Amino acid sequence: MTNQSYINVDHIYCDVPDLITTARLSLRKPEMRYAPAFARGISDIAVVRNTASFPPYVPALSAEFWIYRARANFERGIAFPYLITHTQSGELCGVMDIFTNGSGGHEIGYWIARGSWGLGYATEAGRAVIDTIVPLLDLRQIEGGVYYDNPGSFRVLEKLGFKHIDDTQPLFSLARGRADSGRLYIWTAP
Repeated sequence: MTNQSYINVDHIYCDVPDLITTARLSLRKPEMRYAPAFARGISDIAVVRNTASFPPYVPALSAEFWIYRARANFERGIAFPYLITHTQSGELCGVMDIFTNGSGGHEIGYWIARGSWGLGYATEAGRAVIDTIVPLLDLRQIEGGVYYDNPGSFRVLEKLGFKHIDDTQPLFSLARGRADSGRLYIWTAP
């Protein structure tokens, strides 16, 4: 039997799955057994510099804390982070998340471990999460912010149907230790 998370979104109770599968990937609610691989993947400066909320180094204990918090947010319906794992090897490839941002809207965030770059995993995982979560939560719009020096993420969001709508105010990155220019993307339900 699969565990399910029941959330309240505008008084509508939804059943969000703990596991989403694609042809090559398994997207799963965060599990503690992935903490060491999570710490290794996100501690790569080429990866972490493209995130807003991670410091430049994430030790295993911090990864465990992130997993506890991510699981709690999943259960509370604040965020739906999925660990992206390769179906055959079980190797952690990254994270894909739909979350409620500071302005109360929904936002997509993700990172892919460097060894999995260029394989289409971000697009495949993003499509699976959007196709699963959007109808359950009846989302009408999802935002995404990308730093200018991360053109790979421009392409991922565009492949997912996001439209570039604005050159945003500088986006702060904990790993960069500063705010850098970026682009704002919006996905709108058909």
